[in-house]
Amino acid sequence: MEKRILSTLPAYPGYRVKEDLGIIWAFDDDFRVLRNLWQMNESMTRAYDNLWKKAEQKGANAVLGINLCLAPEKSIPILQGTAVILEKEDD
Repeated sequence: MEKRILSTLPAYPGYRVKEDLGIIWAFDDDFRVLRNLWQMNESMTRAYDNLWKKAEQKGANAVLGINLCLAPEKSIPILQGTAVILEKEDD
């Protein structure tokens, strides 16, 4: 599989979960004293990139069931999902 799959879905169309590698989480670790709405998009991108790095370290090719929460103190986006190995379903 060549594409990077990060999804809120518990399953991904056209693929089946070959192996569940466990729950992973990540956040934007670039410390900022103040965040505003313009910075939130950048912060989310960094959080997704960090989540993907953790998935790859486990050998995953996808992360399913992603959910988001914001740490109340500094509005830091925290992402959680399940790292999995997906394979294409037979047609």
